[in-house]
Amino acid sequence: MRKIAVCGLLLAAALLASGCSRRSDAPSGTEESGFRMEVFVEEGRTVREGKEARSYQVEKGKTGRLQITVEREGGSLNIAVFSPENPEHFYYRGTDIPSSEFSVILSEAGEYKVWIEAEHFIGRYELTWSLS
Repeated sequence: MRKIAVCGLLLAAALLASGCSRRSDAPSGTEESGFRMEVFVEEGRTVREGKEARSYQVEKGKTGRLQITVEREGGSLNIAVFSPENPEHFYYRGTDIPSSEFSVILSEAGEYKVWIEAEHFIGRYELTWSLS
């Protein structure tokens, strides 16, 4: 449990130190945070390597739903969802995620960060954000 807390603190420090500036061409909810996700083709298959950070906002009285779809053929994919105000508390944390489809429900108002790390990940992942 101590490792998780330390990893959360290191992750939050990395996000804060990176400067988090919004790109004008970034899709809604995406931030350029100094992380870099490399995408390349190897033997006819798309491979992802690196880190990506996204940010989402839940307004008071609303509920956020983060739909996560992973189709994994190889490699490793890790995803963590947390609040920058409490980076030790993960609303979701998955390591070496297999092919799956699931939702993370975020019912408290505030900002949420999503950290994605791919290690020679072959396949695709999709994060779809909605508010209700």
